[in-house]
Amino acid sequence: MLELADLSRTVMGLGIVLLLLAVVFWLLRRFGPHATGMPGGGARRLALVESLALDPRTRLLLVRQDEVEHLLVVSSTGSTTLVRTKMPASPGEQP
Repeated sequence: MLELADLSRTVMGLGIVLLLLAVVFWLLRRFGPHATGMPGGGARRLALVESLALDPRTRLLLVRQDEVEHLLVVSSTGSTTLVRTKMPASPGEQP
């Protein structure tokens, strides 16, 4: 049977490891690639604008890539691009 000293040492060790993990995760969130402007961080070029299930195996997706929107049909057999449109300029933007 574990003695009280062994049990307390085990619990303290586990607490220290959990505390170190929490500190590492906090540092990664605060100073990770997205915060430093490294490639792969910062603003994303792709965004899923909307998704619609047509049937259990087929979906209609509206995807934005930079300033272009793509309307895609995705199914278990593959995908097809239906429409590709350039986003209109905002009223405040200069062309």
